[in-house]
Order: sequence, then C-alpha cells, then structure tokens
Amino acid sequence: ARRLVARARERGVVLVPLVGSPSAWPAEARQRVRVEGGSWPGLGVGHGLLAPRAPKIRVVSHGTRERVGVLAG
Repeated sequence: ARRLVARARERGVVLVPLVGSPSAWPAEARQRVRVEGGSWPGLGVGHGLLAPRAPKIRVVSHGTRERVGVLAG
C-alpha cells in the first residue's frame, strides 16, 4: 500500500479504497470521507422511478474539525 500511495502522490491523484473498515487499509489517510444516508426515494417493490438522493458527506482531515455537507441532487 505504501508504494501505491507514493505513486499516487507523485502523480497528483486520489486513492479511494473501498474496504469494510478503516483499519483494513494499511496506509495512513490524510482525509477520511464517509457517505451516509443511502436511501433512494421513489423506488417501490420491484418498480418505480428513482428520485434524487441527498446523502450526507462527512470529511475528517488530520488536525482539523469534521466538516459535514449534504449533496444536492
């Protein structure tokens, strides 16, 4: 993981590991992003139209306080 993180930093890209728990990723993250509220309004049992979704986004950076926002759909 360290080599991958170093390579990403070199190239100016962002890694988004999709793992079950934060401790499953072996490298230290500068920021942690959590998405909450995954319901899709409008979807019935096997039918319906999906309405826009507005999940809550939490971002935590080292040494700063948590920022929370809602994505508007």
